[in-house]
This record gives sequence, C-alpha cells and structure tokens, in this order.
Amino acid sequence: MFNISPAVRVSFGLVMFTLSVILIADLFGIVPKKEIIMLDARKKVSEVLAVQLSVAVSKSEFDIVKSSLEYFVERNSDVVAASMTTIDGAVIHKFGKFINLTDSVVEDGSIESTDKVVVVPVFSGQERWGSVNVEFNSLYSGGFLSIISDSVLGILLFVSIGCFFGYLFILRKALKVLDPKGVVPERVRSAFNTLSEGVLIVDNKEQIIMANDAFAEKIDQEPEELLGVKASSFKWKHANKEVRESTKQMPWEHAIKEGVKKIGTALDLSTDNAGVRSLSANCAPIQDDNGNTRGALITFDDITDVQETNVLLENAVTNLTRNDAEIRRKNAELEVLATRDPLTGCYNRRAFFDLFDKMLEQANKQDLNLSCIMVDIDHFKLINDNFGHSIGDEAIRLIADILNNDSDDDALVGRYGGEEFCVILPGTDVDEAEEVAESIRLTIQSKSKDFCVKDFYITASLGVTYRTDNKNNSKQLLEQADTALYMAKESGRNRVVVWSPESVSSIDDELEENGHILNPVAEKNDVSGYKKKISILETTVNELQEKLTATSKTDDGEDAASIDPVTGLPSKLILLDRISQAIEYSGRNKKLVAVATLNVDMFSRINETMGWDIGDEFLREIGHRLKGILRSSDTVASMLTPGQSGPVFSRLKDDEFAILLPGLDDLETLTYVIKRIQNKFSGNVKVDDKKVFLTSSIGIAVFPQDGNTAESLIENSRRARIQAKLLVGRNNFQLYSQVDNRQVLNQMKTEIDLHNAIEEEQFVLYYQPKLDLKSDTISSIEALIRWQHPTKGLIFPNDFISHAEKTGMILEIGKWCLQSACKQTRRWVEMGATNIRTSVNVSMLEFSDADFKDNVISALKDANLNARHLEIEITESTIMADPPSAHKLINDLRFLGVTITLDDFGTGYSSLSYFGNLTLDWLKLDRSFLLQAMDSNRSRTIYTSIVKMVHATGVKVVSEGIETQAQYDYIRTLNVDEMQGYILSKPVDDDSMTSLLFPDSNKKLFSREA
Repeated sequence: MFNISPAVRVSFGLVMFTLSVILIADLFGIVPKKEIIMLDARKKVSEVLAVQLSVAVSKSEFDIVKSSLEYFVERNSDVVAASMTTIDGAVIHKFGKFINLTDSVVEDGSIESTDKVVVVPVFSGQERWGSVNVEFNSLYSGGFLSIISDSVLGILLFVSIGCFFGYLFILRKALKVLDPKGVVPERVRSAFNTLSEGVLIVDNKEQIIMANDAFAEKIDQEPEELLGVKASSFKWKHANKEVRESTKQMPWEHAIKEGVKKIGTALDLSTDNAGVRSLSANCAPIQDDNGNTRGALITFDDITDVQETNVLLENAVTNLTRNDAEIRRKNAELEVLATRDPLTGCYNRRAFFDLFDKMLEQANKQDLNLSCIMVDIDHFKLINDNFGHSIGDEAIRLIADILNNDSDDDALVGRYGGEEFCVILPGTDVDEAEEVAESIRLTIQSKSKDFCVKDFYITASLGVTYRTDNKNNSKQLLEQADTALYMAKESGRNRVVVWSPESVSSIDDELEENGHILNPVAEKNDVSGYKKKISILETTVNELQEKLTATSKTDDGEDAASIDPVTGLPSKLILLDRISQAIEYSGRNKKLVAVATLNVDMFSRINETMGWDIGDEFLREIGHRLKGILRSSDTVASMLTPGQSGPVFSRLKDDEFAILLPGLDDLETLTYVIKRIQNKFSGNVKVDDKKVFLTSSIGIAVFPQDGNTAESLIENSRRARIQAKLLVGRNNFQLYSQVDNRQVLNQMKTEIDLHNAIEEEQFVLYYQPKLDLKSDTISSIEALIRWQHPTKGLIFPNDFISHAEKTGMILEIGKWCLQSACKQTRRWVEMGATNIRTSVNVSMLEFSDADFKDNVISALKDANLNARHLEIEITESTIMADPPSAHKLINDLRFLGVTITLDDFGTGYSSLSYFGNLTLDWLKLDRSFLLQAMDSNRSRTIYTSIVKMVHATGVKVVSEGIETQAQYDYIRTLNVDEMQGYILSKPVDDDSMTSLLFPDSNKKLFSREA
C-alpha cells in the first residue's frame, strides 16, 4: 500500500493555501505586473522619440529624422524597427524591418498601438499630421522561461517549490519534537514491540499514531509506514456471518463512538502479500481527564492457525456425523431385513410377536383399547395350483398392499405365515376393528376383480378379537383371532367374524370321529404341532439371519433391505422381484411392462446447501408424496390392467426413484400415466420451513422392446432419463426407444474413459499468455485443460467437458486444474515472474458447488501461492444461474485476494444491470464480438462504447482472439489493458510458456510491426 507521510501532506496543504493568497492578491491588482510596467515604459520612450522627430520635421531637417531613427533602433536591442509616416500612409523614413505593423492597421487605413507596436500621433497645430511607429520585441520572446520569469506564473511556481521544501523541512524538524509516537513513552513502545499480539493506537479519527512490530509484520509493512493511516482503510471483514450482515462498523469505531470496550471480535484481514489472516480484536477507548474519548487501544490475537484447526476439526466431525448417519442407515437396513418379510414388506413373524408384546404391555398398563385382526386368503391353494406360484405371490403382495394402505399409520401389519396375515390396531375398540376388517374385506374383493382371468377375484376371511382385561397376552389374543377366522371360513368364507366366549363353547362341542379331531382349531392348538411349526419358523429365521450376515459384508446394502428407512418405500430388492413377476405375467397376457426412473431436480442443491439431515427430510416428503399418488382416489392404478398389485414406487439410491407400471395396453396409455404421475408429483413441498417447487426428469424403458430383465429395464430407463434432463425446461420424460443407442453407448464409453482419466491423471494443462499493452510484457496466463488420451491422443475441451459436467466429474477435474495451475504458477514466481497471475476457467457446476471456495483456499495453501497470482474466469451464464450466491462468492474470493474475470462478455446475457451490481476485476470481450466490430461500423461503435463503459466502472478489459495486425492496431486505439490471441502465442505447454516468460535479455517478446 502506497502511503504519503503526514509531513508531505501538511506541506502540500500549506503550499496550496499560500498560492491561493497570491492568486487573490493578483486578482485585486495588489501584485505588480511586469508586462504592464514594460508596456508603459515603451510608450513613454516612443513619445519622446515622436517629439524629437516632430521638431525636426517642422524645421524640414529630414536628415535628423533619418539619423534619429537609425540611432534609436541600433541603440535599443528591444526595438525591431521604427518609422515616421504621414496621415495618408506615406513613409518619410524608416529603419529596420517591421513584422507586426500590418496587424495594427484598422479599417480606415490608420495605424493603432498593440502590445508589440507603439503608434504615437504627430500633430501640426490642431490637426494630426502623421505618426511615429515603433515595433518592439515580444515581451515573452525568451520562450517558456521568459513567460515564467516575466509573469505571475513565475512567482507562483517559485513560491510553490520554495515553500513546499521549506515547509517540509520545518515540519519534519517540528515533527521530531511533536512526533505522535511521543505520546507513548519509548519504554511503552518497546514493551509493545515485545508482544506477540499486534497492537495499534488510533486517534478519534481512526488514524494510526502507533503500531507495534507484530501488527506491521502481519500486513508485511514497516511500522513507520502505518502512521497517519486510517485503521479501517485495510481490507477487514467480520468473520461471523451474522455480525457481517448486521453491521459494517469495525470494533474500534464502536469503542471510539460509544466509549466502551469491545472484546473478542473475530475479523479477517486480507493483504496483498501476507494473504488472509484471522484475528481476534480487543478494543478499549482512550479517554482524557474530562472523560472525552481521544482514541482507542487495539490488540489483535492471531487465530489463523486456530481457525484452520477448527475447520479441520469441523470437517472431521462432519465426516464422523456422516459416517454415523451411514452406519445408522445400514443398521436400519439390516434391522428392516431382520424384521420384514421380503415378499410383502410386512413384519415377519418374530418381529411381529416382539412388537405385539410391547403394544399389548402398554395397553394393559394404561388400560387402552387394542384389537387384533387375522386375515387369510380364501382358496389360496387353488390359485397356486391353477395359475402358478408366481401368481400366488402376486395375490399375497396384493393383500399386503391393501393391509398396509388401508390400516392406520400406527397399525402393526405382519405376515403370520403363508397366505395368512395379522393386523394389530392399538387404541381401537371391537366395533371399530370390525369396521376396519369389513373395509379390508370389501377392498380385497373390489381390487382383485378380474385378477389373472376375467370374472375371477380374490376373497379373504377375517377374524377379529380384542383386549378384554389386563390379563390378556399376545398368544391368547392370537388364538382368539384364529378361532374367529376359523369360524369365518367354516361359515362360508369371505366374511368377518368377531370372537366371543360363546363361539369357543360351540367349537368345543364338536365330536371326534375315528380318533381324529375334526376341528381345525383344535388341530392348530395341538402343542406338538405348534412346536413343530415353531421349529420350522426358527429354521427360516436362521436362514434369513445367514443371508443378512452375507449381505452386510457386501457394498450394496441398499439392495438388501426390503423397505427404504428414509422414505418408507420398497427397496430395490422388492422392485426387482416385482418387475420379474410383472414380466412373467405380461409375457403370458401380451401386456406391456414399463419401468421408469425418476430424478428430483432440486435434491443435490438442497443436500449441498442445507445439509444431509434436511436432505433426508426432503426425501421423506418425496416418499410421502409418492405414497399419496398410490393411495389417491384418482389413482393411476385405474389405468392399468386389473389382476396385478398395481404400480410400485421404490427408492433406488439418493434422489433416484423407480416406478413399476405393469399391465399396460399400449404406449399411449403409458404416456398418459406418466404425465398423471408427474403432475401429481410436481408442486410445492415444505423443507426446513421453506417452500421448494418439485420438478423431475423421468426416463422410461418398456418390456419387451427395451429389455427382458428387471436389471436391463432399470438401466435403460436411466439412460433415457439422462436424455430427458438434456431437454429444455423442467418436468420432462423420455422413452428409451426414442434414444439413439449408439449415442448412449458412446456416452457410456466417454464416461468410463473420463473415470480412468481422473484416476490415472491423464489431463495436462496448456497455457496461453496475455499481453499487457502498456508494458508489452506478459502479465497473465490462461490455463487450458487438455486430455492426453492413451489411444486417441490429445483431446480438446469441447469434446469432453460437456460429458464431465453432465456426469458431475467436472468437480474432480476442476479441482485438479486449480491445484496444478497454482503449483506451476508458484514455480514461475520462484523463477522471478513475481507480477504474473494465472487464470483458471470455472464452469457453472463448479462455481455453484458448496466446496468451491474451500477448494480454492486449499489449492493456494498446498502450492504456497499468494492469492493475487490466481485469477478465476467465470461466464455470464454462471452468474445468471444464481445471482445472489454468485455475488457473495465473488466478494469472498476477492477478499482473499483472488482476481475475478468475467469471460466471454458479449456472447451471453450481457446484462448491464447485473454487471453494475458485481464487483469484478477484469472483463474479457469475446472474439466473435471483435470480428463483428472489424466488419461493421455499428458493431465497432458498440465495442468501443463497452470498453469505455467498463473502464468507467474501474474494471480492466481483455480483448481475446487477436490474430491479425489490423485487430491489434484497433484494440490499441481503445486503450484496452490486455490482449490475448494467436498473434502473440497459441496455447503451449509449461516448458514453452517458461521460455516466453523468461526470454533472452535483448529479445523483444512482441514487435508492434510484426
């Protein structure tokens, strides 16, 4: 920072005051003017000559006239010529050569005096007879020095120079006596200099009157250079976001204004050479004997290392939290696997008994209502025998879906065994339970109409029981519900029976025939049979536990769970099974099966900006909305062929969901169904007290034309979804059959190659210099990425950057570019190129990434590079994507010392309103804009106006794409600050760039005549 000493500033002010006094005196005529005195003297001399010549002419002594003129001219070096003429212009005699006499002739032919020619009239009696004319040298014939010495300008110049140095000398002598540092005794200053904390003493105008060595070292300046500088003139920023948004006032300003201490204010200080330091400021007002605040004492504790340590600890805590959340998620998935039936998603028998016991225990303690419903599919064996076990499984899944959807959220639904289910309804009395059971019975009958074949439907028998007193246990209630279920089956099936003690008596009265128990209930209650059943179930549970153990060792834990723990939707395991069953059914019935994958457009942004917890909340809301689509009265299931369990929604991973749509008649029906789903899915959803508008991209694959397995249909729907995201606008869907398979395969190959390129570091940086048009030296270097493919050779960015952006790999590639460019720049700085900066192009996806600022800081730190050597180039579209966030990030990066350049100006929005709100350092005009300016006067006017406008805002201009001498000459007329183009250099590797930066001492980098 360039500072002017107080003595110089005061001297300059005194000189200005002195000159003002002299000018005022000159304005009022107090200061004598040499030119007026000279002109008056010339006039008097000429009048004496005229009198002498008049006497000679009156005596007709013309020889005297001649000799007098000659003598007058020769003896006066200031006289150029002299003459005597009559009134009609006849020359009696002249000596010397007149130069300016004609300028004195007026309209009537007579001659009048000027500042160079003096005309004295000669009279004969009362009439003018003629005149004596004398021409003098100019008063300022000595040039500039004569003007200075013969005018008030000379006085002003002499006084200004003389007084300035005189005042400066006196002030410096005086300041040695009146040194502001003298306010603080030398022993105190010495004590301050021994402190590791930075110390400043400022007056009530924030001007520094003392700075210790520790503070000066932090900003890489000498303590003497800081005297008289305002403390707030440095680049300060409150570290705390809330404080920064609420006030711009620095703590010492508050201490001076309010007269109170301000302790522990966290500040960031950005300097050109020392980078950004984190400081804790403690301010105390300095008051005189009358209690008036005269200044402030400020101490600064350097907490940069502590802050960095805190950041590392916070990152570690974040990682631990994420790991903990992942472990919890895995545990939840394992718990689901251990507690859920894989076919139906209902609780398995063991988990059901555990939860039932807990519910009943609570109901007994609090004397609450509790009911139990046992459900069994009628004639299930006939379904298996006639249609196969896969259709039987579909029937079981249909019943499970109905039980889960029609029961309350707090109901407990378990698969009791085979085709038998049990539903526990806490807080429900027997009458309400009977109504629920009847509703379930009717729903099963209506939704299963035409199941498998026309006019065929599934029915179920239901037994209901309830808690009667605090002595009830789960086994007793289940036996009662089973008894009621048996009575429902014995009395005609497809009905609901409520248990009562009388029903038990009627069953016990049944007779035994031929030594066999005819009562199925008694058979079920047989102890040995029950133990055998338990043994079989325990064996099944053990097998499930073994599967659980094997699955937990695999990486794909998501596929192992039956129910997604976040959204409550079926997992991929269930989805794959449902798709396989739907394919078998549709293959026999000539129906279409559609598998769609849905991607939520806002999820990644919410996860990055609001955190994982909010992201999970967002996913739960999505799951709730998808379930609502299924439960809606206007359900999409009505558009599907009856006979199956209907559409299935599943969460695959992150924000990727899948939709199974079985039993479709044609693609037109499919399109309508997808639109209905998308319309119902879209809309506002509340996340963290904020409304977010949901939009989605959907890809669809159809059996049989797009795949004949569950895995192939899911994968092909994903490919179609990628194409849907590329379409203009939001809420798009794409059928896989409409996608060019070759294009998909090429994209997949490119993605695989890009993954390999990142892992094997196949990327290289090329560098293209920018020329400072004032010094004709390289001032900036643009880093340009290239892909050194092992088989295809050097690949340019246009051929792979778009793929990297679509897949998200651009984040890793961009991070590598930053790190490599900073390390190379550090090497050039160490070689002596101390004033260069290297620019790195940043995509929209990178700039909007929450970690981008941290990546920049990390790259600078790893390379030990000062931030002023790094330049970030962003495009208009990057800013327009999210102007407020872009504005904040730009300010944060500039505070660090990073240079920000707006690239490709003139090809995008070119919004002057947004440009006016941004604090940029450079603006780069696109080459296409320059080409238009070279061909069109109108475009040239616009180009010129933009350069002037940008300069007026304090932003510097780079013209890129300069390839011809005409283009180079044109931009030089515009006072453009830098230029870039092939006329200077094409992009080159780092070795060639080093040669350009450090050419031979006598070798010019660039010739204007080239």
